[in-house]
Amino acid sequence: MDSNAELGDFIYQVSQAAPEGVSMNKLKELLPECPLEELVNEINRLLSCGKVELLQKGADVLYKGVSQQELELLGGLSQDERLVYKIIENTANEGIWVRTIKIKSNLPSPIVNRAIKVLEQKVLIKSIKSIKFPTRKVYMLTHFTPSSDITGGPWYTDQEMDMDFIEQISNQCYNMIRAYSFPQHNPGAIYSADHAKYATAAKVRSFIMDNGISQVDLSVDHIEQLLNMLVYDGKIERLSPNHDVGAGFESAIKQSNWMYRAVREVSKESPLTDIPCGRCPVADRCTASGDVSPVTCVYLSKWLAY
Repeated sequence: MDSNAELGDFIYQVSQAAPEGVSMNKLKELLPECPLEELVNEINRLLSCGKVELLQKGADVLYKGVSQQELELLGGLSQDERLVYKIIENTANEGIWVRTIKIKSNLPSPIVNRAIKVLEQKVLIKSIKSIKFPTRKVYMLTHFTPSSDITGGPWYTDQEMDMDFIEQISNQCYNMIRAYSFPQHNPGAIYSADHAKYATAAKVRSFIMDNGISQVDLSVDHIEQLLNMLVYDGKIERLSPNHDVGAGFESAIKQSNWMYRAVREVSKESPLTDIPCGRCPVADRCTASGDVSPVTCVYLSKWLAY
């Protein structure tokens, strides 16, 4: 190479072209006549100006060229600030806690805190409150949408579970499933064993969204969460495609074509729930010919006449 600039440009181009980065041994192989000290000095210069970053792959250290777009984005940042940025970037939409940043960067707390403040001022990162750890802030890049593990998804508003919203949507889910569960012309009857038009999670989701019941975009997975809750509450039952009732949850989540049927309600006014013998204090003395007898019991007579 005729100059350090040409050497730097060559290292940068090679390291940028390699998807997983380039090793020192590979650079020495490509530059057999370049003194090792000169090569190391130029790599350090590229690292200090942010054109190349270090990658760890097992026990190997690799050098990866930073894209021009990222160079423009991170222009003016110090090496410590770029390190903190890259650590946050690697967590994508899961975010990262400041203590974890300190551990991964091995930087003192004041330097990490200052880097975070600079990155926030430049609107490169943002802080989000996690529903799992309300007292902690997690950081992620500005353009990422936080995962539902952090925000709680549609069921949370301002880090608080929205019980009214959950109840409203689950009631609508139940009403829709119940409408598909029994023949319209004879609600007291049941469908035949080969009936295959019960509601599915996808159908319920279409009903909720198409009718504007929810202003929040709910996925099929979100609807399945509510349907599982209704199953556990005993309001509906899960049917497999071959109509096996009560299929296990672990197997259910592996398929997407489960059907749901409402559980028929039993009237609370049934006389069977009010039989007097069950709570009679002298039932142990009750015999056909004794002083206490079902033949002469006014309470039993009244119940039989119900």
